[in-house]
Amino acid sequence: MTKDDVVVVEVARVLLDAAGQDDLAAQVRAERRAFDALAEAYFHDPERSLAGTDSGGGYLRFGIPGIEELLTPIFLAAAAEVVGYLTRRGVDVTRRIVRGTLPAPAETPELTREQWTHVREVLVTALMKHAKMSRRRAETIAAAVVGDGLTGE
Repeated sequence: MTKDDVVVVEVARVLLDAAGQDDLAAQVRAERRAFDALAEAYFHDPERSLAGTDSGGGYLRFGIPGIEELLTPIFLAAAAEVVGYLTRRGVDVTRRIVRGTLPAPAETPELTREQWTHVREVLVTALMKHAKMSRRRAETIAAAVVGDGLTGE
């Protein structure tokens, strides 16, 4: 894993932890236990880990009843895009995000409303594309992860 991959993994872990509310709590608890193995599998073959249920190996799965889709590979893909986006804009917030301050209001990284909106939309798009979620469901999860106040919505 490269240094950038390590940052992506750390950001994805924060996203997963933030998603561990309401009806996702059991799934997030299960994925936390398998997070390192799922991240390793993702970096070994990102396309396969995001392939969905079509032929060719399918979605990464593990044997917990009721879990058909994993959030971890999706959050890794979203985190990679978010880290790239912030880096291209010269935003030095990665370490603060990694320390778990997303979306803690007291120490939220100093991103503009536009940047937070972009981060949230990256997550919505990743959930819709890779988990085949409806836009409404993806927006609900993104709101739980990023928060409404940060984007001004």
